[in-house]
Amino acid sequence: MLGLQLHPESFGSSFYEEAERPLASFEAKLSDNIVIGAHTPSLELSGIIAVERMQSTKQCHKGVVWGVFIRPEFRGCGLGDMLLNMLFAQCEGLIQELRLTIAETNEAARRLYLKAGFSNYGFEKRSLKIDNFYVAEHHMLRQL
Repeated sequence: MLGLQLHPESFGSSFYEEAERPLASFEAKLSDNIVIGAHTPSLELSGIIAVERMQSTKQCHKGVVWGVFIRPEFRGCGLGDMLLNMLFAQCEGLIQELRLTIAETNEAARRLYLKAGFSNYGFEKRSLKIDNFYVAEHHMLRQL
């Protein structure tokens, strides 16, 4: 939820929407998706990444990466690379293609994804609307 507060332009949901959801909805999302977290020795969450596999027969070869967040004090130390590599390993044999969207303003994350083998396949000018402000997003994919 910290990511939603610090970077609302980077997520399709809002802090207020998520805060109103019952705990059971989070439990279901965690059990139905691949979710990988990294933590400090004191068990403080330092980073997280998740993927949801598409459910339809014709699209179940694809997964959508969501909820990626690295606490500011852990950025730039290779944690993003580690989380992505762990995600790729977990998806092996289950998912053939990963897709994600990233805010146009999040250049550091875009560089991370490009370095990890993602490529651009689209750009959406008014992807998200926050109050009266629009956020443009890059659409990226990576074959596994």
